[in-house]
Amino acid sequence: RQMCIRDSPTFIDSGVGEKLRLQGIWDPQVLGPMQFILQRRPCDEDHYVMDVGANIGFFSLFSLSLGCDTAMFEVNPLALQALRSSLCINEPIYRRKRLKFQVIPLAVCPQSVIRFPVKDVRHRHNTGAMGSSDCNDARVLCREAKTVQLDNFMYGPMRSFSKSKIRVLKIDVEGYEGEVLKTMKMALKKHDVENIL
Repeated sequence: RQMCIRDSPTFIDSGVGEKLRLQGIWDPQVLGPMQFILQRRPCDEDHYVMDVGANIGFFSLFSLSLGCDTAMFEVNPLALQALRSSLCINEPIYRRKRLKFQVIPLAVCPQSVIRFPVKDVRHRHNTGAMGSSDCNDARVLCREAKTVQLDNFMYGPMRSFSKSKIRVLKIDVEGYEGEVLKTMKMALKKHDVENIL
């Protein structure tokens, strides 16, 4: 447990903090529908939640708290550090409930590689506000990031969940949501995704 806390970020994410201060909740336009769906139709032996652009893990941990196995995709190194710390702290609870989760530190994209910011030099202090388009700014330090296609994760060589259907697919990837959907043509054709937020 000490290792989890020591690894957690020491900066303040003003993008999250401001929403919490003003609204008392983070992204209610996503949380409300997600809560409604998962309470009305809980996850079962066939269904799980997929969080693309998991950021610090707020929605992923929420879905786990409602009893859903959860796959989390996040490529931002700062957000990944916070996400892993939260999972580490809460892991005994998930283990007791026999919940499964997986963190996939890859971008979801039709191309095999994309450029992604490593550090936000503009000091916005918002772990979720960085995306591939920021690499057009010469001041932003970027690196190549490996990618995955969701069809491969669900049906192909990356498959690790025995469940085959997604109860909720949450996507928040800074304007590249359409690119994510292009990576799951088979899943959409088979109607294996019930709800998209």
